[in-house]
Amino acid sequence: MECAKNLLLDCCQSALKEYVYEDEKSESYKELTTVAKQKVSTLPIVIGKWIKARESWANETNELEERHEKNTSEVLVRLSILISSLR
Repeated sequence: MECAKNLLLDCCQSALKEYVYEDEKSESYKELTTVAKQKVSTLPIVIGKWIKARESWANETNELEERHEKNTSEVLVRLSILISSLR
């Protein structure tokens, strides 16, 4: 699951580097990119909390740990694919 988490984080970082134009003069663009950078910087915490919440749910529903990790990893990988395909 850690690999899938890192893949998503790397995709977000790469997208931010690729699609942010530092020489853009518009104030609204600068504000938007600042917010995007802040969101990406907090993403590891958000993903960690989401994984823990899914873990708790899996424990409550007696889902096998192996299956839970596979399903959670699949969601993270699919999000990575989605972000990577936005070019």
